[in-house]
Amino acid sequence: MHEDTIPSMVHSLQRHPEAHIVLSNTVNNPMSNWLHYSTGAIYSYLPEPASQQDQAQIPSNNGTWRASELPPYPDIDIADVFDMDTAPPFEGHRWLPLTETGRNFAKTPLNRAFYDPDSLGWKSWAFAAQQHYSLLQNIEQGTTSKYWFGNGKDGTWDMHHIRYSINMMAIWGQSVADNPPQGDDEQDLTVEIPTRIDKATLVDSRAVVAHMHFSGQQRDVMKTDLLERFRAYANEMVCSSDNHKDGIASNLS
Repeated sequence: MHEDTIPSMVHSLQRHPEAHIVLSNTVNNPMSNWLHYSTGAIYSYLPEPASQQDQAQIPSNNGTWRASELPPYPDIDIADVFDMDTAPPFEGHRWLPLTETGRNFAKTPLNRAFYDPDSLGWKSWAFAAQQHYSLLQNIEQGTTSKYWFGNGKDGTWDMHHIRYSINMMAIWGQSVADNPPQGDDEQDLTVEIPTRIDKATLVDSRAVVAHMHFSGQQRDVMKTDLLERFRAYANEMVCSSDNHKDGIASNLS
C-alpha cells in the first residue's frame, strides 16, 4: 500500500459528494490491469524456465526484492506466445525480465488484458505475477506515477457503473446504512446501488494498493517467490530493525 493511499481516498470521498464509493487503484485487478498496461506501468516478464531451477534462490529476510538484481530471461527459451494454461515451473520460481520491445511484450500474459470485469484478471495466476513483478520494478525505479490513469485534476476515474473489485474502498457509514448491499456485495456496492441512487463509483488512481491474489489465482501465485520479495521489501524499506520477519528459507532451516 502506498503511504498516501488512505489519506488520498478519504480526501477523494470528501471532495466528491456525487460519489457513492471511492475505490483504490489496485494492482492485480481485472479492470485496472488493462489501464496499467495502457499507461506503461506493466513490463515484460515470463516465469523462469524449469531448467534454471538450480539457479533460483528464494529470498529470505536477507533476500532481495529489486528487479534490477534479476537475471534476464534467456532469449533461447522465449516462446512465440505465453500459453495461458502454463503451470508454474517449480516451487519458489522467479519471473525474469525480457528486453522491452513490443514484440516481446506480445509474448507475455498481460498482452491479453481487456477492460472487462469478467476477463482473465480474476483467474490467471500469470496475470497476477506479471503485475506484481512490474510493481516492484516501478517501486525500485521511482516510477509508481505510471499507475495514475485518472483525470488531471485529482486523479479520479469514473467507472460509469462498471463492476470493480472492492479490495480496498472508502465509503460513508451512512451510505451503507441507507443502502445496505443484499447479495453480491461487490456488484451491489459498485454497480447496482450507485445506479439506483444515481451516484458515481470512482477509482482514486493515486491510491495504489497491491492485491496479492484472488482465490482462483492463489495456488499458483504462491508457487512464485513473490511473497518473499514483498517480505524482503518490508524488511528493508518499512519495518523497524527489531521487527524484521524471517522468510520461508529461514523458517525451514
